[in-house]
Amino acid sequence: MDPVEREEKLRTVLVALDRKEFLRALSLADQWVTESPSDPVAYSMRAYTLLNLQRSRDALEDARRARELSPDDVTVLSLFAQAAEAEHRLGWAQEAWEKAVAQSGGSPQILREYARFMVHYRGPRLALEAAQRAQQADPKNSVGWSLLAAAQLRMHQYQEAENSLRQALALDPNNVQAQSLMAKLLLLKGKQDQALALSQLLEDDAEARPIAEWIRREIKKRDLERILVERALDMSAHRPDPGVFLRFRLMWWIVAYIGALALALFLDSLIEGQVFFIFAAVFFVVHVLIWLLLFH
Repeated sequence: MDPVEREEKLRTVLVALDRKEFLRALSLADQWVTESPSDPVAYSMRAYTLLNLQRSRDALEDARRARELSPDDVTVLSLFAQAAEAEHRLGWAQEAWEKAVAQSGGSPQILREYARFMVHYRGPRLALEAAQRAQQADPKNSVGWSLLAAAQLRMHQYQEAENSLRQALALDPNNVQAQSLMAKLLLLKGKQDQALALSQLLEDDAEARPIAEWIRREIKKRDLERILVERALDMSAHRPDPGVFLRFRLMWWIVAYIGALALALFLDSLIEGQVFFIFAAVFFVVHVLIWLLLFH
C-alpha cells in the first residue's frame, strides 16, 4: 500500500472515530488489516476502535500484534499499555508505559499518562515519584499538578496536596480532576459545607459524579454520627449518678438487716434460746462479707 493510500485510510478511520461511528470505524480497520496484514498502524487503529467498543481482550490482541511489528513506536506502546490496563494486566501495562517514557525521551504527555496509571494502580511512593516527574516535565500543565495532588493525598500530605491543587486550578479553573480532589480534601479537613458546595458543581460531569456522590454520602454519614453522639451525651447528662443508686441500695439493705435483728430480738424474748437472733446475726455477717468482696 502506497503512503498516500495509507494516509487516506488513516484519515477515514479517524473521521469515523471522531463522529463516534465505532462500528463503521471497526469495519474500515478490518478492511485495512486484511489488505495490509503487516502494517502496525492498521492493527493500532483496530485496537483503538475495539477499546472504544469495550472489547478490551480483542483490543489487547491487536495492540500486541502492532507492538510485535513496531516494538519501539511510542504510540503503539501507549496503546498496548491502555489495552493491558483495560484487561487488568497491570504488569504488562506498567512495563509498556515505562518503555514508552524512555522511547519518547521523557515526553510530558507520556509522563502524565504513566503518572495517572501509577496513581491508580501502584503504591503511594511510586505514584508520588511518577507524578513529580510528570509535573516537573511541564510545570505549566494543570493536569500534571492535579496528578501530583492525587499522589500527595495518597501519602497523606494534605498541605502539599492543597498547594498543588491551587496551582492546578490557577492554571485551569475548569480542571474537573482538580475540582474533585479539592472537594475531597475539604471534606477530609472537616470543611463539609465547602466540600458539598463544590461537589454540587461536579454533578453534571460524568467523570466527577462518583466523587460528588461519595462526598454527599460521607457528609450524611458524618451528620448522622454527630447527631447520635450528641444524643448520647444529652442522655448521659440527664442520667442520674449510678453512685446514688448504689448508696441508696446499701442503705436499704442496712435498714433491712437492722429491722431483721430487731425482729429476731423480739421473737427471742418470747422464745428461749435466741435462735432467731443467732440466725439473723450470721445472715448479716455473711452478707457484709459479700458486700466487702464485691465493692472492695
